Amino acid sequence: RLAFEQKLLKQQQVWCSVLVEADARKPPIRREGLGAAIVDPDCSSIGRIGHSPETRLFLEMVGPSIVNRLSRLQRRALAIIVELVKRGGAIVYSTCTLTFEENEYVVKWVADNYGVEIVEAKPWIGVPSPLDGRMQRIYPHTSKCSGGFVAKLLKV
Repeated sequence: RLAFEQKLLKQQQVWCSVLVEADARKPPIRREGLGAAIVDPDCSSIGRIGHSPETRLFLEMVGPSIVNRLSRLQRRALAIIVELVKRGGAIVYSTCTLTFEENEYVVKWVADNYGVEIVEAKPWIGVPSPLDGRMQRIYPHTSKCSGGFVAKLLKV
């Protein structure tokens, strides 16, 4: 996936970025060393069920408890990344799932506990979240692609 992202950056002529693939629990970046970050954590991938039959099999095997386990890891990963971003920097949080536990609840918890403000995630590629209109959800039945979620935070 990292090679694909590097290709996209090159195509878009983005030269002022560095892609880092790392365990968010042990980031190779110093505190407040980033101007911005994208957090795309592991998730239950529920938004990909229509495109990925193995997702359905995985979820049937592990059961619903996986969502709670993943949301705890996602909160931790997002909180750690917030610490690495400078004041005034932006953090985009995105997933390919549709559960509130892995999306809005994670973002709201981090905003309430880590000195970040939720702002409108632009450009709009989905629809406003029913829980907070600044966040957006991408539904497979309306967008003709995998489902997902996008939120933008500013560190204050």
